[in-house]
Amino acid sequence: GELAQSVTLVRILVPSLFFLGTSAVFLATLYSLRRFTVSAFATMCFHLGIIAGAVFLARPFGIEGMAIGAVVGAAAQALVQVPALLRAGIRLKARVAFTPEIRGVLRLYAPVALGLVVSIAGQVIDLNFKSQLETGAITSMSIATTLTQFPIGIAVAALSFAILPSLSLSTSQAQLDDFKTTLTFGLRLVLFLTIPAAIVYLSLGVPIIRLLFQSGHFNAADTTRTASALFGYAPQIPFVGIDQLLIFAFYARKNTRTPMLIGVVGVGIYVASALVLRPTLHVFGLALANTLQNSLHGLILLGLLLLSIGTLRGHHLAGSIGRTCLAGSAMAVTALLVTHFLQSTTSASLTVRLSQVALPALCAVAVYVAAAAALRSRELTMLMAIGRRSTF
Repeated sequence: GELAQSVTLVRILVPSLFFLGTSAVFLATLYSLRRFTVSAFATMCFHLGIIAGAVFLARPFGIEGMAIGAVVGAAAQALVQVPALLRAGIRLKARVAFTPEIRGVLRLYAPVALGLVVSIAGQVIDLNFKSQLETGAITSMSIATTLTQFPIGIAVAALSFAILPSLSLSTSQAQLDDFKTTLTFGLRLVLFLTIPAAIVYLSLGVPIIRLLFQSGHFNAADTTRTASALFGYAPQIPFVGIDQLLIFAFYARKNTRTPMLIGVVGVGIYVASALVLRPTLHVFGLALANTLQNSLHGLILLGLLLLSIGTLRGHHLAGSIGRTCLAGSAMAVTALLVTHFLQSTTSASLTVRLSQVALPALCAVAVYVAAAAALRSRELTMLMAIGRRSTF
């Protein structure tokens, strides 16, 4: 029965591949034209379609309603970008022509596609390792992965897409110093935003999971196991931020082979680490193996890029990292102290659980911002300036 239903869902979802692929091309075109607003909001149409399918179509169609919503959302994601393309002077013509530019794109994409195959193989291996753990481990690690990806998606993915055109332009015009300036700017902002995210998860992992998930069949033991996975994943957040930005830097330099090859090395690092750590550390060990994989991937890419472009000396990266780490240390101490103070309250009410997350988080963020301001963090000034421009 599950097999038949899965086949039906796949058949419904197939058209979404066309719409998502078209949307990706539209998104890349708008990014190359430095038009970010429509593309930033277009991606949410896909998820809104799934939500609408669950709310309005689940009763008449069952789970197929969510699949229908996904197809509608994918179509909307592509269509909402068309007016922006037309305003930018882009005229859409359907024709098959292997121009030199398209052949160049295909050559660059081949290593990316191979890297995706390796990534999928790594996910299969990862799932096999997880399946050998206790019941519920896969769900716990999936939840922890989602929580880890949340700040990465907000702080890193969007920033990487935004600075990619500038990196590409600097490369095409052989402006190496501009390339270094743009890259360093991105690295500094990524670390400034991701280090506190990692600290919040390490300090407040248990209260966050208890607030969001502990109800119904998800009990205290599930919270403990999920928090263990989150503690293993959280340290990689700043490194993944650096990694994603560096991948875009290599792409801007028309080098798609190096990230793919390091990805293969990363899978090997994960397998070796998992074989060593899983037997004794279980869920935490597999999460930690994934952190080693992704963190070393970023550090190796950084070393290879510096060998190619030279050092980033003179771009204030080391001082920025030092100030961010000091502010982050103050933030961590604050979060732990406030959390320790609130642990005396054992009530399971939603209000108490919310306060056990919100109060330490707000205090910790306030201390982080204050410490960054006291240290004269340029990243804080940059973000405030960006916020003012976006608001007014």
